[in-house]
Amino acid sequence: MATLDPAQLAPAPSPAVDDAPPARQSLRANFSWTLAGHAVNAGSQWVTLVAIAKLAAAEAVGRYALGTAIAAPLFLFAGLNLNAAQVTDTGRRFGFPDYLRVRATGMLVALAAAVAIVLASSYDRQTRLVVLAVSLAKLVEGLSDIHYGCWQQHERMRPMAASLMLRGVLGLSAVSAVLWAGAGVLAAILGLCLAWLLVLLLHDFPVTRALLPRRARPASGADRGARWRVAGRIALTSLPLGLVMMLVSLRTNAPRYFIEHHGGAAELGVFAALSSLVAAANLVVAALGQSATPRLARHHFEGDGAAFRRLLAFLLGVAVALGGAGIGAAALLGRPALRLLFGPVYAARADLLVWLMGAGLVAYVASFLGCALTAIRRFNVQLPLFASTAGSCAVTSAWLVPRYGLTGAVGAWGLALLLEVILSAWVLWSAVRRRAPAPLAAG
Repeated sequence: MATLDPAQLAPAPSPAVDDAPPARQSLRANFSWTLAGHAVNAGSQWVTLVAIAKLAAAEAVGRYALGTAIAAPLFLFAGLNLNAAQVTDTGRRFGFPDYLRVRATGMLVALAAAVAIVLASSYDRQTRLVVLAVSLAKLVEGLSDIHYGCWQQHERMRPMAASLMLRGVLGLSAVSAVLWAGAGVLAAILGLCLAWLLVLLLHDFPVTRALLPRRARPASGADRGARWRVAGRIALTSLPLGLVMMLVSLRTNAPRYFIEHHGGAAELGVFAALSSLVAAANLVVAALGQSATPRLARHHFEGDGAAFRRLLAFLLGVAVALGGAGIGAAALLGRPALRLLFGPVYAARADLLVWLMGAGLVAYVASFLGCALTAIRRFNVQLPLFASTAGSCAVTSAWLVPRYGLTGAVGAWGLALLLEVILSAWVLWSAVRRRAPAPLAAG
C-alpha cells in the first residue's frame, strides 16, 4: 500500500504565493456540497440496510447493528474527533501529517481492542466475524475522515462531498452484489470495506496532496522525532474529544446492548431498521453542522457574538422544523412505508416509529448545540456532560428495556438526549455570555 511522505504534506513555514490555500467558498456553496455528499452517502448506507433486511433475515440486520454498536465507540474514542480539532485550529498550529499520524495510530489501537473484545465475548462465531469485519470498515472510514477535517479547515467541501458519494455508491454496489449472489452478511461487509479502501487510496490521498503546499526536502530523523512529540501533544489535547465521541456513541448504542441481551438479534434488527429512518433528516443536520462549525468558530474567535447567536438560532430552527416533519410523516405514513421498505415484520411496529421520530427531534437540537460547543473549543466541559448523558441512558435502558422492550429503549434514548440538550444549552449560554464584550460606560 502506498504511503504518504509527511514532509511532502506539511505546510512550509513561509509558503509561496502559489502554495497559498484556495479561496474559501461561501457558506451556501459549502452547505450545498456537504448536503449532497451526506445525502448520497447516508442514503446509500440506508439502502444498504434495506438490502440486508430484504435479502437476509432480521438476525442478519441485528448482527450488523451489534457489530456497529461494539465497534463504533472504540473507533470514535481512538479517532479523538481530530477533524473537529483541525477545523477549529484557526491558528494552524499543527499540520495535516501530524493529525494523520495520530489518527492512523489510533485506528490500529481500536482494531486491537475490537479483536480483544471479540476473543473475550460469548457470541457465536458468525457474530464475532461480523464484528471484526465492521471494525475493519470503521478503520478505513476513520482514515478518510481525517482527510475531511483537512478539507473542512480550508472550507473546501466539494472534495469531501465527492468522497462521501463515492464511498456510498461503491459500498452499496458491493454489498448488493454480494448479497444478490447469495453470500452472507459477513462477505457483504468485507466488500463494503474494500470499496471504501479504494476511495481512500485513489481519491482522498491524491486530493490532500494537491491541496496542501509541499516542502522541498524530506524530513530528517530529528524532524520525525519532533513530529512524534507533536503527535503526542495533539493526542493529549484531543483526548477529551475522543472520550466525548465514545460517550456519545455509548449513549446511542446503550439501548441496543440491552435489546440484544433481552430480546435477541431479531429484535435488535427491527429496532435498527426503524432507527435508520430517523437518520433521514440527520442528512441536513450533519451537512449543515459541518458547514457551519468553521463559521461559528470564526465568529467566536473574532468576538462577534451577535453573528454567532444568529447562526446558532438558524441551526436550531432547522432542527425543530425537521424533527416536526419527521413526527408528522411517521404518524401518517409509518405503517405502509415500513411494509414497503422492510416488510410486514417491521410494519407491525409502526407505533414505535413515531416515538423514534420524537426522540430524533431532540437529537437534532442536541447535535447543533454540540457543534456550537466544539466551535468555541469547550472540549473539557463536554466530557462530564456526555458522561452524564451516557450514564443516564445506560441506567434507564437497564430499567426500561426489560420491562417495555423496544418502547423502553426509545424512552431511554430520548430521556438521555433531553438531558444533553439542557446541559449543553446551559454550558453554551454561560460560555458565550462570558465572551461578550463589556458595554461602554455612560459618559
